[in-house]
Amino acid sequence: MGEFNSLEEARDFYDGYDKVEEGLQFEIVSDIVELYQVWVQKTEIGNYVKLLVKDVVNLEGENGVPFNEVVLEYTYQADGSTNFPE
Repeated sequence: MGEFNSLEEARDFYDGYDKVEEGLQFEIVSDIVELYQVWVQKTEIGNYVKLLVKDVVNLEGENGVPFNEVVLEYTYQADGSTNFPE
């Protein structure tokens, strides 16, 4: 939905995004997750979730393989409507 310069900007958008827009294209494969992004995903059963990327930490495993930890805030719409609860 958007990529923002600060957590405050991302939070403002996230908090104000209360209804899934018509015409969104949902794909199975996602792009790279980056700091301060806001995503909307549609689950396999047709419910929606909005996600706020609050932090991304780059780490390295014991065998030297890099991996990331992503800290998210999310709001799940369990009833299948396009309106997110407040």
